[in-house]
Amino acid sequence: MIPKKTILLLLMIFSTTPLFAQFSGSNQASYQVGNQPTREPANRTNLYNQLNFRYNKNNLSFGLRAEIFNTDSPFEYNRISQKYVRYKSDGLQVQFGNFYENLGKLVLRSYEIPGTIYEDNFTQQRYGFYKDIEGLSLRYENDYFATKMIFGRPLDFSRPPEAGRKIRRKSIVQGGEVNFYLLDEFTPGYIYLRSDKAGEVTEYTGLNVDGFLNDDLQYYAEYIQNGSPQYDIFAFGKASPHAFYSSVNYSFEWLSITAEYKDYNDFTLDFNDPPQLVKEHSYTLLNRATHAIEPSNETGYQVEFLFNIGDFNTITLNHSQATNIYRNSEVEFFEYYADINYYLDDDIIAKAFVDYSQDEIFSAYNRYATGAGIESSLFDQWSVATEFQYQQFEKDFAEIANNPSQDYQAKNFLYSIGFSYGPEFSLSAVIEMSDDREYTNRLVNKKKDIIISWPAVNVSYQYDQDNTLSLFYGKRREGNACTGGICYQVLAFDGVEFKINSRF
Repeated sequence: MIPKKTILLLLMIFSTTPLFAQFSGSNQASYQVGNQPTREPANRTNLYNQLNFRYNKNNLSFGLRAEIFNTDSPFEYNRISQKYVRYKSDGLQVQFGNFYENLGKLVLRSYEIPGTIYEDNFTQQRYGFYKDIEGLSLRYENDYFATKMIFGRPLDFSRPPEAGRKIRRKSIVQGGEVNFYLLDEFTPGYIYLRSDKAGEVTEYTGLNVDGFLNDDLQYYAEYIQNGSPQYDIFAFGKASPHAFYSSVNYSFEWLSITAEYKDYNDFTLDFNDPPQLVKEHSYTLLNRATHAIEPSNETGYQVEFLFNIGDFNTITLNHSQATNIYRNSEVEFFEYYADINYYLDDDIIAKAFVDYSQDEIFSAYNRYATGAGIESSLFDQWSVATEFQYQQFEKDFAEIANNPSQDYQAKNFLYSIGFSYGPEFSLSAVIEMSDDREYTNRLVNKKKDIIISWPAVNVSYQYDQDNTLSLFYGKRREGNACTGGICYQVLAFDGVEFKINSRF
């Protein structure tokens, strides 16, 4: 057997050899000097590299992913983490190896967050942020129906490579979905999934439907039920493991409306990520405070209005609400959000937002936030952007933990300024500050006016259309981050990070 290190070396050589010019791919390298503030050594070094190869010829495609993590610890690794062969012809697709596939929106979801590197808190291993399936996938589509079938082992990305394949891929799933193209107004579907986890077999079955009632209105609904004989197939009660999701989108010339509803109960699976029905914010402070859904028990809704007020100017109004059962008590999340994006002229755009929310499951009450920013062209291809954000909230432990002595108020602040030259170069500086006791240790040390800050500088340079270099220097705040409907934990970092992203 050829050693993995030899395979990885050959792949890197092939990527620069004209003989293999028919291959396409990408490479992501990230080198860090630094550490989490509470860990030693402070000048820890590590290198993460992800290499992707793709090859297409006629109806066949091949793919390969190699990942390397080097550091001064027993947790370094090098491995072939993905490989696949795919055949496509006349509506048929067969893929063997690693693949991404969804069944509906509720029971099975696999995905990748491109360019994001996930870090495990215990081992500090860094690895690609993706949740794939290893096995076999079949798809077929014609004018009357579309179907897909899968068999494989989904990846639990929350477990690092150190855990090994048996732990990271401990479930076997098999099933499929079929959707019938009856009418534009009515496209029904059937979903089935069988899960085998350490000999424990569970079946899930459900229906979905979507359609366009006219050119402006689209709807979708899906219901999935645990198919075990002891459960009533359409029992929405708390004794029944199920998930229900529905959405309606309506748009016309100056207004778009989206409304969604969810009802999840005992539906926390290793291989699903149901829709959150919470607005995903581009503003850092709001994004970090995004409500994390609990599919074990959550009902709620989201409504959003997007107004077009002319010349690409927009106003957004959003409201979301969710209810959970936590420690035998009902707890509530809600958020009210509004923003405006307005072009003052062809070269200047101003934006602002206001937000009010609470999240009882995290004891966060009266959470107010506001912010504003402006982007403007300067001269030639130069432009400048500046932004500030402010947030304040109350931590009320008396409601949930019956511990009023720990109650406190906190404030967060962010300011950034950046300059860019066309798409090739950008330079930005950002500083965050907070008096939150969770970060300043005021839960132990009751001194007043203790503030912690996270200053940082980011530089990006696009060397050519295929190669981009970026540099981070400073302190990165830990906390929640959400992108593409997926939320995850970002670890604190103090140091320097250098990245190179390439395509070939």
